[in-house]
Amino acid sequence: MGGPVELSGTVVGTSPVQIRIKHGLNESRTLTITNLELNANQGETLRVYGTLVDTETVRAMNAFTVPPGGLRYTYTVSFIAGLWVLFRLTSQWRLDPQQGLARRSDSDTPLDRLRAQLSRESDDA
Repeated sequence: MGGPVELSGTVVGTSPVQIRIKHGLNESRTLTITNLELNANQGETLRVYGTLVDTETVRAMNAFTVPPGGLRYTYTVSFIAGLWVLFRLTSQWRLDPQQGLARRSDSDTPLDRLRAQLSRESDDA
């Protein structure tokens, strides 16, 4: 007891503020948050940094709510960034049987090959 904790959970009670945290595979527990200087509504996600007073209570030093759209925004930006990295990898690197991952030559990029293919098709027409 008395040690610092950082946790996140769903607000399940507001007077006093209680959050349900998940731990383990399928386990959860409800903790009471004291010394909270913000209004938390039921169903919101609350992030808390504080001190563990006892097994059921945390004294908040800092806390904030996470808007529901915040996670969707995070996942969307991460997905787009992942696509960008994948595009950069495939356009600048190739798998070589002897060397493994090898840098492409300037004329060996997929975009250059597409341009050459389109150029040949327009010449044939």
